[in-house]
Amino acid sequence: MRSCVRSRRCSAGPLGSRSLRPISLRPAFTLVELLVVIAIIGILVSLLLPAVQSAREAARRIQCQNNLKNLGLAVLNYENQAGALPAACEAEPDNDDLFSNVSLIEGTLSWVVRVLPFIEEQAVYDQFDPQADVLGQSLDLRPESNELGVMLCPSDQARGRLYGPTRRTFNNRAFAKGNYAAYVSPEHINAMRIYPGAMINERQPLARITDGTTHTIMLTEVRTRENAGDPRGVWSAALCGGSIVSLDMHDADHPIGGNRDRNSMYDPFENPDIDALTPNGRPTGNSDRLRACPDPALADLELMPCSTHNGTWTGAAPRSLHVGGVNAVRADGSILWMTDDIDKFLLARMVCINDGQPNTEGSLTPARRR
Repeated sequence: MRSCVRSRRCSAGPLGSRSLRPISLRPAFTLVELLVVIAIIGILVSLLLPAVQSAREAARRIQCQNNLKNLGLAVLNYENQAGALPAACEAEPDNDDLFSNVSLIEGTLSWVVRVLPFIEEQAVYDQFDPQADVLGQSLDLRPESNELGVMLCPSDQARGRLYGPTRRTFNNRAFAKGNYAAYVSPEHINAMRIYPGAMINERQPLARITDGTTHTIMLTEVRTRENAGDPRGVWSAALCGGSIVSLDMHDADHPIGGNRDRNSMYDPFENPDIDALTPNGRPTGNSDRLRACPDPALADLELMPCSTHNGTWTGAAPRSLHVGGVNAVRADGSILWMTDDIDKFLLARMVCINDGQPNTEGSLTPARRR
């Protein structure tokens, strides 16, 4: 008993008696060891976080592809029922086959409105008056303010973004935004009838796509801004950068304009003064020419450069927040990944439906020039 007291390695038993059972001393973490463990956990989390973010972005990109796939099928289902692809707008040119004023296009309903029944949005479609332009729609129903899930790419976070709630030119209407647009021309929006894309200002049968549906880009992604004055992403109206885009790749015979008609052959031409609007065009290149460009400096910082059009022509780049490119849909309904560094001549030929040229990279050979 005495040895037990001296060593203090025994515990009290019942009624104050001493037990000879030894007491085990538990080792504890020192402060240094605890800090080392915390540091290791932090390193592991920092290594894991990019992988988690990458997995999330991969899931968002797949969702975006699914949206485009559904839209492509809706366009083709419309064609199967109507015998032609939907019109991208309802405007008629005022200068033979060329639109001299893009405002004629901007006030009309888009191709998205026409395919609403084929994306399970019949109720929204019924709210539109097909005989009226976007400003002639019901002020009670305001169908243009409906947000469509199939039009939203989760990477862009366009949900809740509106265009024009305080703009007098749009009668204080609020237009919901989305992330998908139709290529109407490899050159400018106003040249859609001369150098046509898959969808232009009139319904086109698939037979007009003489280059082949598998070689023609029909739909692509666009980005939006939270700024209510920026029209990019508006799905219900035929606004450049909203529901329609063009490449701004000029024709070899008419690099800066001239008389053209629907019989003109398209030869993509690299204009040294104008950059083609390839995917995710950066501020150092040509900028989106839009109906309006509020706060262009901030738009540059957001990697969405823009300027206000001069009334005669518009164009906009396909854009996304996916790394390295944008999703697109061919005229046969298949998905295509367009990289940011895609050859501009190749892209121009894939947008034009009847250039009669192979879809290869690089400029035309001298023999092909007229």
